[in-house]
Amino acid sequence: MATQRAAVALGRHQVVWHLAWALHNFHVHRGYLRDALDSWQTALDATPYLSDSAVTCVTHRCLGRVCSRLGRHEEAVMHLEWALGLAVHHRDRGEQAHTQQTLANAWGRQDPGNEASILDSLGYIAHHTGDHGLAIDLFGQALAGYRALGHNYFVAFTLDNLGHPHAALGHRDRARAIWAEALVFFREQGRDNDVARVQRQLDDLGGTA
Repeated sequence: MATQRAAVALGRHQVVWHLAWALHNFHVHRGYLRDALDSWQTALDATPYLSDSAVTCVTHRCLGRVCSRLGRHEEAVMHLEWALGLAVHHRDRGEQAHTQQTLANAWGRQDPGNEASILDSLGYIAHHTGDHGLAIDLFGQALAGYRALGHNYFVAFTLDNLGHPHAALGHRDRARAIWAEALVFFREQGRDNDVARVQRQLDDLGGTA
């Protein structure tokens, strides 16, 4: 921390940021979250001098992660939404995926059901913006969360959602198996409109259930 303060005093803004990055895992893994917070806040002050959107995005994401672990939920979400907006604007899909996962985890610290819900919503966004591989990953994580919680009502919905990016990528057999499982849940739950809709999706694939 003393080295970072010295870099600030000397106007070595890139060094200030790289010190925060280099110390991040050490601070987090050792539980020195206050030090991590101070380090990244100092780095954030340096970002206007760096003119690098990727650096600003990473800074907000790391601040969001640390704030979440400290229980500062509103600050965490603010930083993570800022980071996500930058990643989307600059079409940085790698950083977008990292930030989406961190945002879901932040919500999950409030309520495990929220994490699955956020992951499902992010999967929907990814699918409808053409990133079907990311959508499959996000829907898969949401599905695992709902299964672990025993929330079968939402398991059915997420299975339905998961089938679409598989179908878009030409994974017909995988989409068929997923929708067939969704259909079982919808029938058990008496959700007739959903049964009819998923059956049509299966028919369009050329399969039967």
